[in-house]
Amino acid sequence: MESVSVENFEVRSDTEALAVSIIDVLNVAKKHGVLCWLNYGALLGMVREGRLLPWNNDAELCCWHESEIRGKLKRTIDELQSMGYITCYYAPIGTINIKKKGVDINVNCYWEEDGMAVRPHEEPSTLGRGPKAAFYWYWLAMTTAIYIPSVSFNRFRKAGKREFIKIILVRFFGIFAKKTRVKLYSRLMNRSKRSGGKFMKTGIASSFFKDFSEIDFYGGKATVPVERTELLAYIYGEGWKIPKEQWSFYAESNKSETSIKFIDESWDYNHVDIL
Repeated sequence: MESVSVENFEVRSDTEALAVSIIDVLNVAKKHGVLCWLNYGALLGMVREGRLLPWNNDAELCCWHESEIRGKLKRTIDELQSMGYITCYYAPIGTINIKKKGVDINVNCYWEEDGMAVRPHEEPSTLGRGPKAAFYWYWLAMTTAIYIPSVSFNRFRKAGKREFIKIILVRFFGIFAKKTRVKLYSRLMNRSKRSGGKFMKTGIASSFFKDFSEIDFYGGKATVPVERTELLAYIYGEGWKIPKEQWSFYAESNKSETSIKFIDESWDYNHVDIL
C-alpha cells in the first residue's frame, strides 16, 4: 500500500462506540431475519486497515429487500430503540438510520434489477445536486413516510433540533390514512423535482452480494461479502488501497475510477412502500 499520512485527517466519529453499535445492529437484525453486511467505508476500513476509519462520519451496512422486509426492519428498530438508540425507518427507500452519541449507522436495502443491486440516491441538496428548495420538499416528503417507534419528545429533543422537528412532523402526518400519505409523498417528491432536484439510482453488480463470510470485528463478528477486495476495487477503483480523507463516487473526478453504474432514473413514487 502506498504510504499516506493520515495524521491530519479530521476525526469524524468515535470508532469504538461505532463498532459496538454495529455489532448490536448486526445481531438484532439477524435475530429478526435480516442478513446485514458491512459495505462502503466500513468494509473498506476493515479490509484495508483492520479498523473502522475515524475520518468517516458514519457507517453503512446493506441488506436485500424482500417481501417480508418491512416487518423485519420494523421489529429490528423497535428493539434497537428499546436498547437506547434513536431509530427511523425510511420505508419508501428501504433505509433505517440508527443514532446515539458518537454513532450514526445506515442500513440500506438493495433491490435486484437486471443483474444489478440498485438503490435510490435522492437527497438533491445534500449531495450538491440541486437547490435548497428541492431538498426541503424532499425532506418534507420523507416525513410523510418515516416510521419512528414510540418515544418521548424529550428523548428526541436531546438528539438535536432537526430530529425534534422530524418527530413532530412524522407524528402529524401519522394521523392520516396510509393512502393519503402515499399521495402526499408522491406530490411532494414531484415538487422537489420541479424545484430542481436531481434524482437517480445507482447499481453494483449483484454477484458481489450472493456469498458471504464472517470476519473478526472489535471482539465480535461481522458479515462481509466473500469477494470483498474485488468489490472495493469495483466501488473505489484500483486506488482503493490508498487512504483518502474524503472520497465520493458522486464527484465527477471519481466517476472514471468507480465501476458503480449511475442510472438516470428516479424511484417510482407511485408505488411507494410505507408502513
